[in-house]
Amino acid sequence: MRIKFILSMILLSVITSGANAQKIFSLPVCERMAIENNRELQNAKLSVEAARQTRKEAFTNYFPEVSGTGVWFNANHGLARTDISTGNLLPPELGTMLPPELLGTLPASLPVSLLKNGTVGGITATLPVFAGGRIVNGNKLAKVGEEAATLQRLLTEDEILLTTNTYFWQVVNLQEKLETIGTIQEMLNRLLKDVETAVEAGMTTRNDLLRVQLQIQDVASSRLKIENAIAVCKMQLAQFVGIKVDDFELQYSMNEECEKPLVMYRDPRQAVMNRTETRLLDLNVRAAKLKKRISFGEQLPSLGFGGGYLYNDLLGKSNNSGIIYASVSIPISGWWKGSHAHKRHRILERQAINEQADKIELMTVETKQIWNELVEAYEQLLLAETSIKQATENMRIVENTYQAGTVPLTELLDAQVLFRQSHNQYSDAYSVYKIKELKYNQITVDYNQRNFNKD
Repeated sequence: MRIKFILSMILLSVITSGANAQKIFSLPVCERMAIENNRELQNAKLSVEAARQTRKEAFTNYFPEVSGTGVWFNANHGLARTDISTGNLLPPELGTMLPPELLGTLPASLPVSLLKNGTVGGITATLPVFAGGRIVNGNKLAKVGEEAATLQRLLTEDEILLTTNTYFWQVVNLQEKLETIGTIQEMLNRLLKDVETAVEAGMTTRNDLLRVQLQIQDVASSRLKIENAIAVCKMQLAQFVGIKVDDFELQYSMNEECEKPLVMYRDPRQAVMNRTETRLLDLNVRAAKLKKRISFGEQLPSLGFGGGYLYNDLLGKSNNSGIIYASVSIPISGWWKGSHAHKRHRILERQAINEQADKIELMTVETKQIWNELVEAYEQLLLAETSIKQATENMRIVENTYQAGTVPLTELLDAQVLFRQSHNQYSDAYSVYKIKELKYNQITVDYNQRNFNKD
């Protein structure tokens, strides 16, 4: 019985420890969660679907327009009422043959009531033959809108990935600084014991002990600030990517060799012409041209052919009819208004062209600037790696000479500060480089290589 109890407790402990285990998320996992959970991207996908339905709706304008009508009515009296003179009803020959007594009994007029109830119905189909190009250009415009919504979704996805990487590497940077502080604290704790022993033995003054204690307090204060900053940054990352747990860790490595910027270099002008934003600007100009054509088509006549079937039962007898017809609509009074609308769309087209040229120039400058920032971040990373090697070697030498009694305590404390600064500079440089690398890759990727059907 006791063995069963012990086994139950062990099993319960394993289950509890598994339930309370921290979740570990890598950068690809965070990116995937952000793509799946971000509401802005969900709305962008819905915009693509809405644009797709708009395109399908515009395509139906090629089909005949079919309409059906049915009416049944029952009035309290005939809708068509009149009085008919009886004198006009009798032929003159008959009037001379009838006796006067009979003619005197006839009323002067007879009331007539028609259409007290009836049924009317019909169905017609009209096929547009010519509409001034509005149907064709309208379909082209709807297709442009769908493609623009798809490209906008890709830009939204890029923004989400960039923000996710920014939050991720911000937390990583702080965690690396926290680990560096932990290493410094271990050094200071060992040093504190050595200095306390030296003070008790009369080999050094209490000033050295105070210096170590002040340094420990300063490092502890920095640790508290970094821990609070990590908590806040983790909350931002969790909210953005949709992490549902309160306690989690990030899986990362700062020991991986970063790719040299020269491998990623793209000619700025060529890169700008292949950007998703440039394709959006092209679509904007194309949409302005199509709108101008549609406004011009609204001033042209419209021609359609159709046929139908009509049925009515108004006088107690059914009547069936089949018809064919042609319709022509000429917007005579709309020509004055349409001419101004056409001029307005021509102005909007020129504005779209000017905007395209201006933004292409700005994006070229942006590409050059981000490239310079990427190269600078890589150079800073190399300098930080060299600084770590130098600070680590300096730390080893100063610590050995301090143990030998040839350098004062202040030299050792300064060496620890330099050691901490070099590691902090490296974590800063590594995080900045990773973000700049992603940004440069995003603005130099060819939109033709993007997956436009990605959900």
